[in-house]
This record gives sequence, structure tokens and C-alpha cells, in this order.
Amino acid sequence: MAVVIVMLGLALSAFAWIGLRSVEAGQAGVSYDRLLLSQGTELQGKILGSLDGMDRLARELSDAPGLPSSTELEQRVEATEAAQALASVSEIAVVEAVPDEETELDLVLSSAVGATEGARIGEVIDEPGLDDLFAATEYADRTVVGASDVSAAVFAALVAGDPPTTTRLDVVLATPLGNAPLGDDNIGGRSVVLGRIDLDAVFDEMRSIDDGQRVALQVSANGAPLVSTLDPNELGRPFGEPVVFTEGTIEWSIQGFEAGMVVDHRGSWVALVAGILLACTGGVFTVAARRHAITLGRLERSEFDVKHDPLTGLLNRTGLTEELEGIIEHREADEVVAVLFLDLDRLKIINDSMGHGAGDEVLSHVGQRLRSITLDQDIIGRFGGDEFVMVARGLRSEDDARPLANRMLESLRHPAVLSDQSTQMVSGSIGISFVSGGEDATAESLLRDADLAMYRAKDAGGSCFEVFDTALRAQALARLEIDRELRRAIRGGQLVVHYQPIVDVETGEVDRFEALVRWQHPVRGMIPPGQFLSVAAESGLIVDLGEHVLRASCRQAAQWSAATGRRICVSVNVAERQLIDSSLIDTM
Repeated sequence: MAVVIVMLGLALSAFAWIGLRSVEAGQAGVSYDRLLLSQGTELQGKILGSLDGMDRLARELSDAPGLPSSTELEQRVEATEAAQALASVSEIAVVEAVPDEETELDLVLSSAVGATEGARIGEVIDEPGLDDLFAATEYADRTVVGASDVSAAVFAALVAGDPPTTTRLDVVLATPLGNAPLGDDNIGGRSVVLGRIDLDAVFDEMRSIDDGQRVALQVSANGAPLVSTLDPNELGRPFGEPVVFTEGTIEWSIQGFEAGMVVDHRGSWVALVAGILLACTGGVFTVAARRHAITLGRLERSEFDVKHDPLTGLLNRTGLTEELEGIIEHREADEVVAVLFLDLDRLKIINDSMGHGAGDEVLSHVGQRLRSITLDQDIIGRFGGDEFVMVARGLRSEDDARPLANRMLESLRHPAVLSDQSTQMVSGSIGISFVSGGEDATAESLLRDADLAMYRAKDAGGSCFEVFDTALRAQALARLEIDRELRRAIRGGQLVVHYQPIVDVETGEVDRFEALVRWQHPVRGMIPPGQFLSVAAESGLIVDLGEHVLRASCRQAAQWSAATGRRICVSVNVAERQLIDSSLIDTM
């Protein structure tokens, strides 16, 4: 009997030891997954910070007269507002396109910072990779990122003229400067500032696991590995989901690997020793703990939580997009699928006046009302914020979607009764897009088209619906083109200020003016503000545009006052976006 009890105790102890090791491995995996996500997000922020730093440096260089020397460039980098963001940019160079004797454009290294000895200042750089990066800045709104097998050769040619000593891909940032007119060739602006990100330096700033071991991360660009915290042969298997984002011409991927995970098994060894004395208690505890860990893991990783909105219980953006892709792929030949994109008109007012708790209650109410009118074959989801999307399938014509849109608007007319017994009225604007027959469409394109139609409904006064047509896409593309050209116009000095005189009716004298901005386009001529101010307000460019007008008006008022000996006042319009911008007071 004693032998049986001992053997049974040993068996139960071994079972408890194995179970605890499994729990420890599971807990370590969850902690490591969270740490990978945290550090991957931090690394993404540092990379984007380097890009933003290059953009801000380019703007400051664009505002300065002429191109800087190497010494001036180094001083500019150290004094710029983006100095901290540029800490990970190891080398910076300014390249200028200079016409040669044959009216072609040669690329000349104007200045460089962080370059090795022998930097070819003032020399023509004949490197195809540099030509490609220079040409890519012609239509760039912000930093163009280059990561290829020629990137290292590009910077080696710039700073020393020697071939690269490593086959590792380099990340080169190219940002056009706006302090010179465009050329007649395909290269674009006359000067470009280039920078090379030192990803090793970025990694050196990253946090480590508590015991000092580095988290295993690898950064890839367009599928090609760039740099990793460990030797690539030591990374092991991929662990968790990668952090993926697109910037410029690169799709970045930050993937975690199993090699960095450390599992502390000290508890299981203690349990093994204690289990010999307390086999039964240890066995019951191990089974209960393991089941509890499995239950928690299933709840955290459940597909429902991944694809549904926790506030309304409806599909979220991910789940809705996947469902819509499936409906498009498996639709019948004569079936029409409609996407109805709803945006609430008054939720911001409710959030600002009563708090976000009341706004959440309104969103739950809207979700319930929309669910009540949804047919079994249709799907509905909360796309984000105050946006809802309903996908209607099985339609025979596009006209079948109009009654559904009216029912959606009608359902919103029922007031929402909040927990404090107050009632709130909401309304919405709906945009509708379709795919039918053999048409090619994706979930992304249908949602984009419905979103465009929704904005037209808002412009029409709200509480109505609009159907997408090709004219909407043309308008969106036109606004995008205006946005692109306006960025260049601000940098290139194409914006001019006209002054509307204001006459004193008693004295007949003109002693004040109103500043009015105009766009002197080099091809299209004078563009009135009605064609570009709304685009500037939406994109945030209104802040830079307003600062330009303010500075020009102050300068002109000072000149007039000095010339006339009288105090001349100039009124300058300030946009709402400027009023909430923290830099307005410093600008004033």
C-alpha cells in the first residue's frame, strides 16, 4: 500500500509539474505577445518620427534663402525643431539638379552631414539609383522612402564614392525642397534633401525584457528584411501578428519572433517538490488553473471579439469588410449588392454637451434601431466613430435600395432615451454604392464610393441619402490634385495676397484693408479662393496658408505705414483650424 501511495503521489506530482509548465508557457506567451506589440508600435513611431523629422527639416530648408553649405546644414539639423526626431537619421545630404552644357540636368552634391571623409561636395553624382529617388519626389506630398539593393550604393556614391561594405538594404529618405521652381524634365524640383535611417541606432533605444534579454524583432520593407535585434539564424519562428503600415513607397512590417520569449519555470519545479507531499491538492489546483488559463485564452482570442464592436455588438470594420468581400465573391450573376454608408449628423454635439457616455448610449440606440430593420440576408456593422454600414444583398435593381435607405432614416427619427431619462434626437446622412452582374468591385472600393456619396448627402443638408456616380469620383480626384498642387504652391511662393480697401465714409480716406489670398498658378493662372480654401481646411494646410497670409499682411501694413506716416490696419481672416492650433500665439 505504501508503494502504491508513493507511486500515486509521484504520478500526481509529475502531472502537476507538466500542467504548471504549460500554464507558465501560456502566460509567458501572452506577456511576450503584448511586449512585442508594444515595442513594434514604439518602433513604428520612431520610424514615422524620422520621416516627419525629415519633412520638417525640408520645410525649414525650403523657407531659407538658397541651399546650405555642409556647416550650415549641420547647424540647421542641430537647431531644427525636429532635431530629436532626426537622431536616428545617421547621414543627411542636399542634392541639387544643375543644368549642364547640353541642357540636361546633372545631380550635384551640395552639402552633407555625417558623411565620411572624402564626401564629394560640388561634384556630379552619376548614380542611377539616385536619379530614380530624385525623380520619385516630383509628385511626392511628403518623404519618399527608398529601400532596395541600390539604396546603400546611392548614399555611398554621395558621401564617399566607395562601394558599400555590406549587402544589407539601407532606408533612404528623399524630400523635395520648395525653394526653387520645377524643371522642364522629369526630375521635378531643383533640390532634394536625402537622409539615411540608422535602424541599428533605433533598435539600441528600444526597451528590453526585465531580465535584460532583447525582444526578437525584425523590420522588413516591401517583404525584404532590413535589420533585426538578433542574428537572423537565431530568430526562430514568427510569433504573433506583425505591425504593418505603409509609408511612401514602402510597406513596412515589424514581426516578432519566438527567440526572444523567456519562460520562467521556477514555479513548476517548486510545485514538483511540493507535489510529492501534497499530490492530490497540487493535482486539483493544476487542473483548475490550467482550465482557467485555457478559458481566459479562448476569451481573449475569440473570433467574436476580434470581428465585433464591443459597444453595439455589431460587426466592426474588420468583420464587416471580410463579410462584404465574401458577399461580393459569391453573389449570383443577376444579383445587385448595395452598400449604405450612414454617418450621424449630431453625435459630436451630444458628446461635447453631455459627455461621451451619453454619446455611447446614442450609438447603442442607433445600432438597435438599425438591427431591427435588417433582413436575415443583410449585414450591418459599426464602421468606426459615428459611422454605420448596411450591406443589402439579393436586390434585383438599384432602385430596391432606396426604400431601405428611407427606412434607415425613418428609424433614426425615434428619440433615444438615455439612462438619465433625457431624450436625444439624431439624424444621419447616407451614401449608397452598388455592384451588380459581372462588374468588378472590392469591399474597399464599394465602401469608398459609398463614403463619397455620404459626404454629398451631408453637403445637401443631411438627413437624406445620395447615390454614388462617377462624377463623385472625378470630384474626389480633382480635390486630391488640388491638395497636391496646393502643398507645392505654399512652398513655392505661388500664393499672393490682394488687399481690399475699406473707405471711411466720413473722411473719404482709405486707412484699412482686408487681406484676400489668391493662388497664382503657373499653368492655370489666377485661382480664386473658393476652389482651394475648402480643400486646405480639410487637409490641415489652412494653418500653413494662414500663416503665409498673416506674415505677408504684417509686412505690407508696415511698409504702407512707413510710407504714409499713418497707422494702416489690415484685417486678416483666421480659420477655425488656426484658432485651435497651438502655434497660433507664437506666430502672432
